[in-house]
Amino acid sequence: AEPWIRPGEGSDEESIFDFARRRLGAEVAERMIAPMVLGVFAGDARKLSAAAAFPRLVELEQQHGSLIRALLALRRQRKLQGSPTGPGGKLTSFEGGLETLPRALAARGGAEVHTGSAVERLEATGGRGYRLHVRGGQSLEADAVVLAGECWAVAPLLEPLAPAAAQILGAIPTPPVNVVALGYSPAMKNAVPVGFGALVPRGEDLRILGCLWDSHLFPGREPAGHLLLRVMLGGSADPRAADLDDEDTLAQVSADLRRLFPRLTEAPLFHRIVRWPRAIPQYGPGHLRRIEALCADLARHPGLSIAGNALEGIAFTKAAAAGVRAGRAAAAHALGLESSR
Repeated sequence: AEPWIRPGEGSDEESIFDFARRRLGAEVAERMIAPMVLGVFAGDARKLSAAAAFPRLVELEQQHGSLIRALLALRRQRKLQGSPTGPGGKLTSFEGGLETLPRALAARGGAEVHTGSAVERLEATGGRGYRLHVRGGQSLEADAVVLAGECWAVAPLLEPLAPAAAQILGAIPTPPVNVVALGYSPAMKNAVPVGFGALVPRGEDLRILGCLWDSHLFPGREPAGHLLLRVMLGGSADPRAADLDDEDTLAQVSADLRRLFPRLTEAPLFHRIVRWPRAIPQYGPGHLRRIEALCADLARHPGLSIAGNALEGIAFTKAAAAGVRAGRAAAAHALGLESSR
């Protein structure tokens, strides 16, 4: 029936859950889409904007009137182009983790890098530039500034210059998430199937949000023959899970994994818990409208830009693209060239 359901208005106010229920039915929304959103955003599909969080889905519905018709059209297009007709792309990372990229950029030269320098205040100077006050009493003069930090950290810096933008950034929820890495002996290597991982719908009496099978996704991150898993807890669906101490966190994760994978009978040889008190930004209904207002407020301050994962996408590629755009705008301002934000 999906191809005959009339498309929605593409409104930023429609939640991901409502979009999925309207197009695919309540059961698909509850059992497939909601767990997927938990895995991506650690968020509640009922409280996130479809147009902001998954703009491509909304765009396809608007273009083709149906997700199924859109899928068929894309397959035909790929076939004509000689491209694979199945899902594209491959999950990749660096051997040393994502920190490899900024370290490599810093090592290339061409820029002076200051680490451990917390900016406590930002102000406009009398000319075209800005002054950054750094903890310890130092200050830096800049022709242009790109604020690429977390939304909750950037908001106080913006408050004196762009209070409307600061309020919008500061109001974006960032619920806590705990990430637990567990390493198992070679005897447990086949306790989980080969694949990406598992997402857990709410109501299954399991507290974890999901589990990634890092041994299959990123071979070589574990000793040869061993099994490495990564588990997430918390998020907007269960923020109090992040309050568990290390012992209770490990016990909860281990118990949930044994229920998911009955063959995982041994205790882990290794574990590490990483706590993110303020993790992934939540794009609630109306997010795009608010970001438009934020950009309008920033436009009153040429040379001041924002990047990061709080605006137009939480994925690394989206945040990196925002950084490139902001960097080009900063360079254009510093050189006295016209540039759109």
